[in-house]
Amino acid sequence: MGARLLESTPIDVAKKSEVATAAGARLGALGEVLLRIIPGSEPVSELLIVMGLVALMANVTSLFLDSPKKERGAHMKASYIFSANDVIVNLAVIIAGGLVAWTGSPNLIS
Repeated sequence: MGARLLESTPIDVAKKSEVATAAGARLGALGEVLLRIIPGSEPVSELLIVMGLVALMANVTSLFLDSPKKERGAHMKASYIFSANDVIVNLAVIIAGGLVAWTGSPNLIS
């Protein structure tokens, strides 16, 4: 029984790879945030859009992997819901990047 727990299915390996990719993207985004703390720095619209697209691809993949299994328990349904919410947030980031590019400013109030 213990050896069976260590076996990985192709979906498990794909999911682990996706999680690692998403974690790397988030670390890159965190690095950019830390660099943007410097006064006078502005967000780069192209970076917002590219990172939003990368995260969108990862979350859509997760959504498709979770979709057939979402009725197998509360944890799978929660994973599906979280992935769906992440897709919405990724679209918002892409839209924000487009607005920054269109207006030339991250601040739409002033």
